[in-house]
Amino acid sequence: MIMIPENGELCRCGNRGCLETLVSESMVIRRARSLAGSEPEGILAQLLAQSTEPSPIESVFQAARRVTLGRLRFWKCWSLPGDCLSNLVNIFNPELIILGGMFAQGQDLILPVVRQTLRQAAFAGLGEKVKLATPVLAGGLA
Repeated sequence: MIMIPENGELCRCGNRGCLETLVSESMVIRRARSLAGSEPEGILAQLLAQSTEPSPIESVFQAARRVTLGRLRFWKCWSLPGDCLSNLVNIFNPELIILGGMFAQGQDLILPVVRQTLRQAAFAGLGEKVKLATPVLAGGLA
């Protein structure tokens, strides 16, 4: 979904300003590393330095769970998926939206912001009716 049609960052799909350039695992990690660089003694920098995972996203989530979200400036980006989902809800009126990947990993941090934005932005109360869920390995829904 294109969010910034003019002067947006180049996306790997070839378009500019896609949602992925604003809210993706790689973008969150990039912003987290930038923030960690400005606070090298902070918990985020420490957890990123200790990470042995191929993707340090779980370290970012661990840091966010341990400090006030206001200090982690990049969390503001979670309203964007809510805005996008509200557009989809306004058009298609689904009963259920399943969010995977980092949305499932950090659901305790991300989904409340996405839910609130979706409920505020969707019209006619549609945002209240749609259920947001994350997949579980057993094949059911969380």
